[in-house]
Amino acid sequence: MLNIDYGSNQETKHMLPGGFWNFPVHDVKELEDLLTCNKSYCTELAPDVSSKNHKAIVERAASLAI
Repeated sequence: MLNIDYGSNQETKHMLPGGFWNFPVHDVKELEDLLTCNKSYCTELAPDVSSKNHKAIVERAASLAI
């Protein structure tokens, strides 16, 4: 018998424990798109980012305080 009461609340389904939603970043342009909603999303570098882009993203995020 299947119980349907064990699901997550839809408003907080993919939310991290800190109250943010995770946003994978692939390049600097995507990082700049987060300026308007940086109070609700946190950034995470995507696993397929090259070391050159990784360094550029980290420097830009530090300058934008994201």
